[in-house]
Order: sequence, then structure tokens, then C-alpha cells
Amino acid sequence: MAGLLRLYGCQNVEVDLKGLYHVLGAGVGRRRSPSGPADRWSIRWTWPLERHADEAVLPAKSPMPGAIVGKVERLLRQDLGEVWRLEEAARQVGCSARSLQREIKAAGHTFSSLTRGVRSQEACRLLMDDGMSLSDIGYWCGYADQSHFQRDFKRAVNMTPKDYRQFGRP
Repeated sequence: MAGLLRLYGCQNVEVDLKGLYHVLGAGVGRRRSPSGPADRWSIRWTWPLERHADEAVLPAKSPMPGAIVGKVERLLRQDLGEVWRLEEAARQVGCSARSLQREIKAAGHTFSSLTRGVRSQEACRLLMDDGMSLSDIGYWCGYADQSHFQRDFKRAVNMTPKDYRQFGRP
């Protein structure tokens, strides 16, 4: 859950698990002294400031992701149902497929993980509202079948869409 909160951009993520207190900041966990009974746990965080639609979905593993990666994320967000190929995305953003591949790799991702991240972020947003069924959300986010949606979502978020809807709310 702490990783999901960090992925979403939450700040000051603190986890108190079985008496060991961790503060997750700048990607590093620090132990503090035990803080209470071992049978209790809690997670605390602060919500990020409002994100703009053109911000990067996934945190880059390199300090400065290229502008091309942001363009690709915006392109993917425009039509989640489109089955994007690296070559077509590269053509749309005005570079070669190899250049795009290098830029994405420099940001610490692959084209598949970038696509999965964009789709998973939209799925997370839709799962917060009970108005759509899980299969409708999967279809809306570009998955042809429920099992593919379940598998990809779990790979990206580390929990199933059903579990996220049930337990992922703040």
C-alpha cells in the first residue's frame, strides 16, 4: 500500500507495522524505535498537490525524464483503448522508434510498463467510484478481457482491482 501511495505521488508516507516505524521519503525507508503494540499497524500520508493532466504518470528512475516520455504518456491517455505500438507512438511524437525506446529506458521504463502505468492510473481513478463494474473499467482502460485487466493491474499496483476498490480508498 505504501508503494502504491508513493506511485500516486503522496508525500510523507509513514508505515507503522508490527511496532517498527518506517518513514518513506525520497525513496528511502528509515527505521525508528518501536511505536506501540505489535498487533497494530497504520499507514499515514499527505495527499499530493493537484496533478495536471500533462504530468508524468510514473516516477522516473532517472532524475530528469525526457520531454518525449511526457508526450508519449499524453498520447496514451488520449485513447486508452488504442493498441499502441512503439513505432506508431514514435511517429506520433516525431522521433524514431529507437530514439523513443532509448528515452523511455533512460526514464527507467519500457514502452509496455509505461502503457500499463497509464492504464492502471486511469483504472485506479475509476475504481474509486462504485458506478462502474470491474469489467467495464477494464474495457474502458483498453483491456480486451477481464483476466488481462486483472493480471496487468496486479502487476502494476500489486493488488487486484477488486481489492483496490475494497481496501485502496484513503
